[in-house]
Amino acid sequence: MLKILERLAVYTLTRVILIALIAMLLLFSGITAYNLSNIYITINEAMDKQAQAVLDDLPIEQLQKYFTPNYLNNEFYQLKERYQSFDIISYEHSTKVHIGIPAPWAKEVYMTVEDTITDIVPMPRQDDEGNDVKQIIPEWDNALKRLRVIYTDGLWKIDGVAK
Repeated sequence: MLKILERLAVYTLTRVILIALIAMLLLFSGITAYNLSNIYITINEAMDKQAQAVLDDLPIEQLQKYFTPNYLNNEFYQLKERYQSFDIISYEHSTKVHIGIPAPWAKEVYMTVEDTITDIVPMPRQDDEGNDVKQIIPEWDNALKRLRVIYTDGLWKIDGVAK
């Protein structure tokens, strides 16, 4: 009888441990999927808003939801300075986020992003005599960027570009 109770206890314990492990795996995968979807959406919206702020004069207050002050004071202002003397009519913008899997407990992740802006069309300018002036618009940096994204104040925000 003691042998039967021992085998029953071992069987029950192994099943409880197995169920607990499966539950932890499901919990971690759910948290990871939640974080990854939030990061993906944040990066896509942030890159779109950044392009609008640089090329269309979107108010900077609308960027504070997506970027930390560190990013806005460094990378964003350098980008803004390059284009502030131009009035842009149109441009083509696309963002591709290369998925990296963050740990469920991560508060900082690095994501590779391909932010591409092409076909920038400036508003025509004329000199004092009414002749069109040729404008040379600097090209957008269309390279792959490795963004540092941090979790702060309940939101994922872009904190900088890793070198």
